[in-house]
Amino acid sequence: MWNAGFPGYLAGGAELISLHNDAYLPILGSKPNALGRPLQDVWSESRDIVGPIVALALAGKGSSLEDQPIVMERDGRGDAGWWTFSCLPVRDETGDVGGVLCVLLETKDRRLAERRLRFQIDLGERLHGLIEPREIMAASAELLGSCLGVGRAGCPDARGPLRLGYGERGSCTIPSKRKAWRASSA
Repeated sequence: MWNAGFPGYLAGGAELISLHNDAYLPILGSKPNALGRPLQDVWSESRDIVGPIVALALAGKGSSLEDQPIVMERDGRGDAGWWTFSCLPVRDETGDVGGVLCVLLETKDRRLAERRLRFQIDLGERLHGLIEPREIMAASAELLGSCLGVGRAGCPDARGPLRLGYGERGSCTIPSKRKAWRASSA
């Protein structure tokens, strides 16, 4: 396990004392004292998601989750990511389940790349055939607002104020870059 290329941990005994390989260290972030501690103490913030998978393994059934969103506390802050992992039962010398072996892989970068690509494809399809700048701005702002989960998004217009294109017609004035630059140069 220690030479495995994928991050993993082995947790066993009544308290599920955890051991991990070196590939697991970046996942721990600022939790360097995880080695030899109960699994539930190390990842208490993700217990609701990881707990049922570990429970299945302890019941003798292997299971896995793919691209599961989990917020983990790393380096003193919540870090949202996506994870693919598998938990398997580990049997002791009597044949009973004595622990679990979990192998995991963070899929956050791939998920974000897929999300960006999907947005680009959707934007291309949405803008196809549009000619008028106002239509282009409105369609772009609507899609951006939807992607970001906000009620309104704007598109800057070099000819004037920020034009709101999602949810409302109208404009919102913002200081021009030139005015802001002059103020900061004074």
